[in-house]
Amino acid sequence: MFQDVKFAFVLALTTISTGVGHLLDYIPNDIGKLSILVTIILSLVLIFTHLRRSRAKALVTESQLMTAELEQSKLRLEIAHLNDSTGLVSMRS
Repeated sequence: MFQDVKFAFVLALTTISTGVGHLLDYIPNDIGKLSILVTIILSLVLIFTHLRRSRAKALVTESQLMTAELEQSKLRLEIAHLNDSTGLVSMRS
C-alpha cells in the first residue's frame, strides 16, 4: 500500500492541501491538528519502511558478496588441484 506511487502522490497532495487550508483558516483547528498527526505518523511509517528496505538490500548484497567469494575460492582450489594432477605449473607468481 505504501509503495504505490499514486497513493503517495494523493497522500502528499491531500496533506499539503489540508495544511494550506489550515493556515488560511479554511479548515477548523481540530481537522488541522488531525492532519498534522496523520502526517507525522505516515512520515514515520515511510521512514521505517525505507530503512527496513535499505537494510534488506544491504543484507542481500552482503550475501551475494560472500557467495561470490566462496565461488572464487572454490575455483582457485579446483585450478590448483588440476595443476597438481596434470603437473602444470602456474605461470603467475
